[in-house]
Amino acid sequence: SVVEIGCGLGEILARIDSKNKFGVDRELAVIDAANHLYKKQCQFYGIDLDDFVAEFPHEKFELLIMVNWVHEIPWLDLKQKINDIHAKFHNKFLLIDAVSNTVEGFQHYHNEEQIRSLGDIVDMRKNLDEARSVYLINLD
Repeated sequence: SVVEIGCGLGEILARIDSKNKFGVDRELAVIDAANHLYKKQCQFYGIDLDDFVAEFPHEKFELLIMVNWVHEIPWLDLKQKINDIHAKFHNKFLLIDAVSNTVEGFQHYHNEEQIRSLGDIVDMRKNLDEARSVYLINLD
């Protein structure tokens, strides 16, 4: 099973080949739209990141996706949230992105060294566009 926190309309989640796909976003209007688009493929929940550990109604999942918004959060806060989620749900993998500090417009720039502190990098796609690299991390 897969959980995407900050799923937006669910476009990424809908493309994943998994039996159980769960999208989480803090914006209820976005969750309503995601349900309209992908309700047959995914389950969506209106939950804020700060409340995820307490409110997410499932016991376990394998992959956590956190992309396109993690640059709004300072690294130490983000890392703590990831660790809290892993401690409760025992997810094995994390898919996360990082943006280059040469691109303006982001609040925080998380780098590869910080991402490596989460676990072993299983795969990475560097410079997918001018700003973004994506990392698959084994958290175990």
